[in-house]
Formats: sequence, C-alpha cells, structure tokens
Amino acid sequence: VAGVGPLFRRGRRELERQSVVLDCVIRDFKADHPDFYDKGEVPRERMPLGHLLGGVQTQLGLDGKPVCGDGGVAVSDASFAQWFRDVPGVNKRVDFKMEFVESGDGTYVYDHPAFFPIDGQGWGDSWRNGRNYLFTLELHSTFVYYGGERFTFRSDDE
Repeated sequence: VAGVGPLFRRGRRELERQSVVLDCVIRDFKADHPDFYDKGEVPRERMPLGHLLGGVQTQLGLDGKPVCGDGGVAVSDASFAQWFRDVPGVNKRVDFKMEFVESGDGTYVYDHPAFFPIDGQGWGDSWRNGRNYLFTLELHSTFVYYGGERFTFRSDDE
C-alpha cells in the first residue's frame, strides 16, 4: 500500500508509529446473491459450525485475488470470483480505511466486535437489525518478514 512504509525499523524492530491505516475495498452484495443469505433461514448445509477449512486455496491467483477452495464457502468458483472483483449489477465497491492501533505489546490490532463498516452504503442495509451484513473485504499490503512475526485473524463469519 502506497504511503504506509515499514511498521518496524530494520534491525531493532522498534515501532515507528502508534497506528497504521490500510486502504481496503469492501464489496456490498444484494440479498439474492447465491453465496449470501439474507432470507431468514440459512440452509443447514450452508451453515457449518466450528472451524471451516479449505474455503480458499493456499495461493492467490495470477491476478492477486483469492481462489475458491473446496471448503464449501461458495456455490461455485464463478460466484466466489465476484467476491473480490467489481461486478456491475452484482456488487458495489466501497473504499474503507482500516486503522490498526499499536496495542502496547508490539502488535497492531483492529478489533471491532460490531463490525458493520458500510451500514447505509452500497445496496443498503439488510432487513436484520438495520445492518449491512452482505459484504466482503479485500486488503493488500506489503511487509518485511524478519522471522517469528505472525498474523492472527478471528471472525464470526467466513
């Protein structure tokens, strides 16, 4: 991401800033998209409980986008491809800035328990609680790996 710069100084790994803002792309989807359910009842076979593995392949595609895995997160490879590409009439792009804050232990954290970054935008909010649930988020950045660093993600959804 242009303008971000390294999070750590080479060698001593001292933090250079208290927060880092990364540019993201959120794509909002209509309720009738086959991979998103906003119809009340989610078919049981489409709502696995627990840790879902294989949703995406381990390598990005040649275009730098995720490739659908065999974990059942999408109806088809074609519908999954729409998650991370602008497709007129299927999704609406909303640019979003995500600020990661230094947590005091040398890590950067983005932690929002109620993550609804595009309420009132895109195709509009779903019928549930006036919130916009039907979106994907895409984030690209570069970093220097010194050894031992790791990324940790958690979510209540795919």
